[in-house]
Amino acid sequence: MTRIDSTRWSELSPLLDEVLELSGEERVAWLDSLRVTRPHVAAELEKLLAELQSLDAAGFMQGDPSVL
Repeated sequence: MTRIDSTRWSELSPLLDEVLELSGEERVAWLDSLRVTRPHVAAELEKLLAELQSLDAAGFMQGDPSVL
């Protein structure tokens, strides 16, 4: 999992919140637009989104916790 310091997180967090509200096609367009002006930020967000997708696919935070 990616480690992000608090200063960097304060920049990425609102952008991540924004991109997570978008549908798939909207998300791609939004990231493409961001990539034009802030390519490093877009790349970091894409990495975080990929990690989230991987965790979701693995079932992280899903299911009944009392079973554990």
